[in-house]
Amino acid sequence: MEMTAFDLDRKLSDLIGFQCALVALRGVGAEASEEMLWHTLLSSLVEQYGFRRAWFGRIVNCSLRPCVSVPMDDFPVEFQPDSPALRAAALDLPVTVEERLEGRLLIDAAEPVVEERAEQIRILVGEAASMLEERRTRRRNAEALEQAKLRAESADRAKSLMLANMSHEIRTPMTGVMGFADLLASTHLTEDQRDYVDTIRSSANTLLTLINDILDFSKIEAGKLDLESEPVDLHNLVARAVALLSARAAEKGLRLTYNIARAAPAAIIGDFVRLQQVLVNLLGNAVKFTARGEVSVAVTATPQPDGLVQLAFAVSDTGPGIAAEHRDRIFDSFSQVDGSISRKFGGTGLGLAISRSLVRQMGGAISLESQLGSGSTFRFWIPAAPVVNSQPAASHDILSQPETAALPPMRILIAEDNPLNRKLLLTILQRLGLHADVAANGLEVLDRVASTDYDVVLMDVQMPEMDGLAATARIRAEIPPGCQPTILAMTAAAFPEDRVRCLEAGMDEYLSKPVDLPQLVTALRRVAERSPAPASR
Repeated sequence: MEMTAFDLDRKLSDLIGFQCALVALRGVGAEASEEMLWHTLLSSLVEQYGFRRAWFGRIVNCSLRPCVSVPMDDFPVEFQPDSPALRAAALDLPVTVEERLEGRLLIDAAEPVVEERAEQIRILVGEAASMLEERRTRRRNAEALEQAKLRAESADRAKSLMLANMSHEIRTPMTGVMGFADLLASTHLTEDQRDYVDTIRSSANTLLTLINDILDFSKIEAGKLDLESEPVDLHNLVARAVALLSARAAEKGLRLTYNIARAAPAAIIGDFVRLQQVLVNLLGNAVKFTARGEVSVAVTATPQPDGLVQLAFAVSDTGPGIAAEHRDRIFDSFSQVDGSISRKFGGTGLGLAISRSLVRQMGGAISLESQLGSGSTFRFWIPAAPVVNSQPAASHDILSQPETAALPPMRILIAEDNPLNRKLLLTILQRLGLHADVAANGLEVLDRVASTDYDVVLMDVQMPEMDGLAATARIRAEIPPGCQPTILAMTAAAFPEDRVRCLEAGMDEYLSKPVDLPQLVTALRRVAERSPAPASR
């Protein structure tokens, strides 16, 4: 059959209309609603092909409910399968999305829709269905990711809570073990008894180190270990780390030395505790694995163009060295050189992994140089800002013990629900010549503080009835400022955010359990120095 000029014009017009409708459909943004997508398609069909009406309806309980119609005027809420309007449609196309019949697209035209037009419209409907599938898949994936994120955050919160509870539950009895072992060591003992007590103290300190390693590693893995920025006395840092390992080195007959280059600044801005942790980890390993000879620490500093210094630490030993095949994994978590090492020397294998993570968080790097049979050298460096005209940080100097005799009489309240810890604190304070009252929960604390003008409250955080945070907030809100006691947090919760929570609640200082006696005495002395004498109050 010969094609007329009219037929050619219609075909060309339909092709142009098809292209225009396709471009308009694909131009619908991903954020637009499904109704907007259908409205764009239907408007294009009416405009490009000259139809009287185009509408899309969803199949609901065997009936058809119109969702989008062009033009938009009065339209029945739904059509039954035998509705005359459906039978009169010039084109009725099923709409299948994700292999499920979702609805129908209907065309109302002044004349029958020829097959070529019908095929073009089928292609456009298929394109719309594909776009809907992609949108819904993206939405489901986004929802799945959001749910996964929420589950991960919930698991992280549960993990943090579990770690906090574990820290509290383990540190609470550890306070009793270490505290009473220290008290026992200060009494008159036979040689055998002193050896037994020293063994208990050594074992308790080892256990506490393992606990701290596991908790630190968990915080690093969760990305929740924050660093402090404060003046750090460099000589004090190194001297303290060496002092902590000196007794162990002396027992093995090792020479333990350190040298700080003259070019190194007297003080830097950094995190004293975490720097010391890295240094003690490296020194501890060197002393542990070295049978004879020496362990040394060398500190150097190289000025940088930006005003910082590259501070480098080198911990060297004369130990057995580490074979080349083991050096790549020496910094891996829970990794040790061989399976027998953990049985012979103990440890979790976390020290070096934690050290590497801490050094990286400080912006530096750590490395190992070792020769089998000739010892090892662990080096780490960090960028640091030197402190000009710095003074030694007395708060970090534990080489000189506080003079307990200098403590004046004080009115002290111990807020502690654990009977063992109450007994320990009472005994320690009695040894210091101080008397204290006790309270087992926050409500008792409020009653005591309301009736007695205490100088200091040693406040546990986790207590029944009312916890230490709530009790502190009530004291700060209800007691006149001139009569408020100094509140020292004493808690087994040992994370940095726990300290922040205590200070934000109104506590003055934070001491983690097991409580270190010199730190407690130093804190009590600060209370005495800023408090008026009891007789004048």
